Amino acid sequence: MARAYNQAQKFGVEMAIPDEVISLEGAGNAGNGVLRLNLANNEAARARSIVIATGARYRRLAVEGLDSFEGTSVHYWASPLEAKLCAGEEVTLVGAGNSAGQAAVYLASHVSKVWMLVRGADLAASMSRYLVDRITGLPNSKGFVLTGVESGASRRPLETSRSGVYAIGDVRSGSVKRVASAVGEGAQVVAALHAALASIQGDSTNLKTPLRSNR
Repeated sequence: MARAYNQAQKFGVEMAIPDEVISLEGAGNAGNGVLRLNLANNEAARARSIVIATGARYRRLAVEGLDSFEGTSVHYWASPLEAKLCAGEEVTLVGAGNSAGQAAVYLASHVSKVWMLVRGADLAASMSRYLVDRITGLPNSKGFVLTGVESGASRRPLETSRSGVYAIGDVRSGSVKRVASAVGEGAQVVAALHAALASIQGDSTNLKTPLRSNR
């Protein structure tokens, strides 16, 4: 990471650490458009393309001392790795959403017993089966960013529904939520950016706006 940081600086990249984007304006690649990122410090950054790589923030239980068990016996994902770590053991799943249900079905074939902690009397206590089935079928009911064909027929790989805006890593819908995968998508999006910028008519140096400017 240190070498990547130094290399980026050599190419003239301006770092803003820490900083927070509060809104996004404009349209990207199409028609030489410019995207404007409004920052929490009352400044703005402008670009033709943006890559969202914020990761994902999962809801955590309000249990004292929980963080000391994270990564060892408390997990936020049910993948083959977690299944191997829990093989033959009793596991507890907290929640009654679709993700918890899918995890329960998957883990049941690897562990000795699966407990599910839910607030309602049963899994369908607060919602009709019709609504449960409808919500399950919605591609945007899960809180992640859609990319590629899921966000529009004309979208490039890793591109969101807004032209020029890309998403990679855990924040992207359909990603496998692993560091190695996120790094791979980071490398993949570079090619997508080059292709997008190359398709813009005219010289890219025609954009005279600075990377950062006051509002």
